[in-house]
Amino acid sequence: VAIVVDDCMMTGDSEELRLEWVAFMRGFFELTYDGDLQHYLGVKYERTSKGIKASQTAYLERCLLRFGLEKCNSSPTPMDARFAVTLDDIDEHPDPALLKLYQSMIGCLIYLSVWTRPDIAYAVNVLARFMSKPTPALITAAKRVFRYLRGTPARGIHFP
Repeated sequence: VAIVVDDCMMTGDSEELRLEWVAFMRGFFELTYDGDLQHYLGVKYERTSKGIKASQTAYLERCLLRFGLEKCNSSPTPMDARFAVTLDDIDEHPDPALLKLYQSMIGCLIYLSVWTRPDIAYAVNVLARFMSKPTPALITAAKRVFRYLRGTPARGIHFP
């Protein structure tokens, strides 16, 4: 059983035991039981013949729309292999609007990388190091990660 604020997810081999648990919990809380897991905390779960696939296509689309990247061209990789940030690139007093934009972008990317997109984890880790001192070059690098995701929206994690 996983509970986050007012969302609950449970797993088990027996439908009978799951229904018993739901009946028991209804004695304490108002809740609904939707059967097989389909969505949980922005993650879509699909049962296939090979297992369960978790993806965040809808969340990704909302992020792309939020940052005006819904029609951007895709990128073959999340980060340029030559990408580097030097001390000369760091802005000690970034523009507040740039700071808010960058932190919002990285927050979305962190959520994606932690839940269903480990393929962007390295790029997101590198970019997250500069959360308090973003530069235009870092914004461009974050947009590249979104461009990569735009080209691979249905990817996710598969649980056999």
